[in-house]
Amino acid sequence: MSSIDATPTIDSSVADADLASSTDAAPARSRLMYVSTGAGNALKVVELQADGSMLAKAELDIDLGGRTGAMAFARTSRRLFVGVGQDIVTVSLDQAGAPSLLGKTLNTGNPVYLEVAENESVLVSAYFGLDALKSHDITGMPPHAELQSLGSADEPHLAITGPGSRIYVPHRTGNTTQWFSLSSAGQLAFQGELLGEPGVGPRHMVFAPNSDYAYVINEFADSVSSHIVAADGALSRVETLPTIPGDFEGDNNTCADVHVTPDGKYLYGSNRGHDSLAMFSIGAAGQLTSLGTIPTETTPREFDVSPDGRFVVVAGQGNGFLQSYRVQNDGTLVSVDRIEVGSDPRWVVID
Repeated sequence: MSSIDATPTIDSSVADADLASSTDAAPARSRLMYVSTGAGNALKVVELQADGSMLAKAELDIDLGGRTGAMAFARTSRRLFVGVGQDIVTVSLDQAGAPSLLGKTLNTGNPVYLEVAENESVLVSAYFGLDALKSHDITGMPPHAELQSLGSADEPHLAITGPGSRIYVPHRTGNTTQWFSLSSAGQLAFQGELLGEPGVGPRHMVFAPNSDYAYVINEFADSVSSHIVAADGALSRVETLPTIPGDFEGDNNTCADVHVTPDGKYLYGSNRGHDSLAMFSIGAAGQLTSLGTIPTETTPREFDVSPDGRFVVVAGQGNGFLQSYRVQNDGTLVSVDRIEVGSDPRWVVID
């Protein structure tokens, strides 16, 4: 793994005058966020206001009948797909964003990740405990018919759409990232794989928009690896950089989630144990440059970047709080607000 000097921590206590957005082209507006809570049955709704502050919308919360986990958002058809125990629950959002239960697809096997693909006609899911991928037809009302179940390497932790509509799947214990073609009929076919560096545990992955660069966050190695994506979908690893400072004395950190801003300029990754977000700029050739870390709530598992690129919202799995950050012009983050949402928040989706 490449080494860098101790990563500086960005001070989150800055004046409002310094909170300059990196995306000022369009006027800011409030958005609704949807939060799954692993210790409860609720899908929580929180308003992310135009200034980055947050407001609970408890009147919109709905009970999904079990422990909620992974979520995927079909933005055009206005549907959320939520892993609830062994089932996948389909939720409809009205024009105002209020959720309502459409139905359930039962006994799929406790999905760890859900991905809406093929123009929102197919849902691809990864099953950490089953070492399997599945696809479902989501063109109609639930229950959604299973199209395929396919074995994979050990512990697939994500299934994400990449260039050429391929599905990429990092495997934590299998220590490999595989990629698959996906047909319009929802059929997955293995195409290739790239082994991780020894023992790193590839967990989540993201593609820089409108580019040939991909980034994998490594759960066990406290690092993120950058890759070039070839025309045939093959990954070539370029470099691996740490996500925590070199002087961190703890030995209990694991990485979780990774996202890129919509303009493709900045990347963020979550550190559980160090309890921070690692911040990076992305160069013209896809290279990463560390911008330091910023403290988060306890155990930041999943997070999301707002579609306008102005804000990042992190769920603290360990203490039940959300924290919002504003993206500054240089890609660093500053804390704006925090709000309690209930025990064990898992996923955050910003509309």
